[in-house]
Amino acid sequence: MKVQSLKISTLTLWLTLLSCQTTMGVSGTWSGQLESPNKVGVQFAIEEKGGVVTGRAFWEESKTKGFEVEGQISGTLTPDGKIRFTTEGEVEFSGEVLGNVIKGTVTFPAFRTKPAYSYPVTLAR
Repeated sequence: MKVQSLKISTLTLWLTLLSCQTTMGVSGTWSGQLESPNKVGVQFAIEEKGGVVTGRAFWEESKTKGFEVEGQISGTLTPDGKIRFTTEGEVEFSGEVLGNVIKGTVTFPAFRTKPAYSYPVTLAR
């Protein structure tokens, strides 16, 4: 009976850890490249506490290939791993935390006569 109880307890712990995997450890610097014609690099330095996301966004500078600060970010992370935030420049990110990657979409706001546009991105640490 003790062996069966131990197996059930181990399985319960494993399932609990697996269900938390999507939202555990989101804080940190995540980098990727927009799947756009110019392949612009992006970085998000994310701090997450209790489902509240803050941090900074950085965009790759085309000439130097270094990263420039775009501004602060603020948003949310749900228990099922859905993450959404907006930058100071009104760029929106929405995606899903999938273990060691975040798959999502970056949407740039409309500007003058140009409509809003989006690009997919996969972020990793």
